[in-house]
Amino acid sequence: MFRFQKRDRQRNLNGELLEKDLMSVNDRSLIVPKDHILNSPIRLTIMMLLYVHKRISFGDLQKLLHLTPGNLDHHLRKMEEMHYLERKRLIFPKRISVYVIKTSEGEKILLDYITGLQDVLSQFKFKLNSS
Repeated sequence: MFRFQKRDRQRNLNGELLEKDLMSVNDRSLIVPKDHILNSPIRLTIMMLLYVHKRISFGDLQKLLHLTPGNLDHHLRKMEEMHYLERKRLIFPKRISVYVIKTSEGEKILLDYITGLQDVLSQFKFKLNSS
């Protein structure tokens, strides 16, 4: 059985260390969905933007997220390795534009992740109301 405890350490008047349980959960249903890619706020934001907009140019994504080109490239490369998205290069007469497009697998993973978060939040709300 999984048990998560967060303890608050305080000292009493004699200087002895006291510990009290702030949260004790014996239920796996309150565990946030595990996805090492989408647990990054930037990557989750990228996927949510791609869910709303079918494709976004690299430059627009960089401006929206206030990231350097290298930092954004790093995040996109990690997401490409997991097949969450792909980059398409479009050649115009005077420039090359790079567009980021989500894959169907990436969309499914995003929706599963959001559903998992909604479940956790609804159960947390229920536990707060029942206390």
